[in-house]
Amino acid sequence: MMERPGFLVCTNPNCRCEKGFREDLRTGDIVCTLCGRVACEKTIDYGSEWRNFSDSGGDKSRAENVDDVIDKLTTSVKPVKGADKHSTAMARLQANISGNEQKTLSQASSKISEIADGLGLKDDVKKRAKQLYKEFETKKTRKIRGSNGDAIIVAILYLACKELGVSRTFKELSKETGAKEQEIKKMYLVLTKQLRTTSRASPVAPHELVIRICSNLELPGQVKSVGEHIAKKGASKLEGKSPSSIAAASIYMAVRHLSIPCSEKDIAKAASISPSTVKNIFKEMEPWSDELLPPLEKS
Repeated sequence: MMERPGFLVCTNPNCRCEKGFREDLRTGDIVCTLCGRVACEKTIDYGSEWRNFSDSGGDKSRAENVDDVIDKLTTSVKPVKGADKHSTAMARLQANISGNEQKTLSQASSKISEIADGLGLKDDVKKRAKQLYKEFETKKTRKIRGSNGDAIIVAILYLACKELGVSRTFKELSKETGAKEQEIKKMYLVLTKQLRTTSRASPVAPHELVIRICSNLELPGQVKSVGEHIAKKGASKLEGKSPSSIAAASIYMAVRHLSIPCSEKDIAKAASISPSTVKNIFKEMEPWSDELLPPLEKS
């Protein structure tokens, strides 16, 4: 029941109450709370639908938001076993109305959101990825042979991350999504060709990875700033080494000089490389420590 303002007068001659009406949300009737008489039957609420679940957060809109990329809401009606003829007919009608392209975009949009959420990517990356996928579907001239759905989505997310300056590597995305690294790279090349984008799969800068690895390890800001400085200076001296390796070794050098407790094993795990790789790159960097460390951090 929901309270209603006193815009009505009870029709019961023995009551004639002008306030205290309540709306029964189940039946739509407005009832006088003093005598129980129904003042108005089956009222229609022209306001927006809402929900009141305890865990629903701030947005009480029952209807799903319109997707920024798909531009329309989609509802899938699927017949169930033993359904009546009306349900079956509705499902058939919906299938005829919804085009394959719209269905593909809807499914891809959901998949992008699902994988992006798992990767902890922000809404701007998800939105850009959906835009790129829609553009890809519009421009592609043929079906991609041997294409893997997840690999395409991950490649789209990689491109979106790259455009928005969010550092992610093929190896990292492969590990976190289960898609094969070679498949992601293959789909990325297909995407850049179809979209005619000038973006190339150039390696992520090591200092960009330092920030995220330090955040994952919950290391203090001083380690981040020193690690970034080391990675920027060391990248030119370690050509051919992977960005993840340089970033991890830079962090290891930073924590050693700052006497911060953090093992190479923990750093290696956060960077998705082996502890021996961290040690080996660190040994290569150690002779240049005076040059790589910021002036105030030199020992």
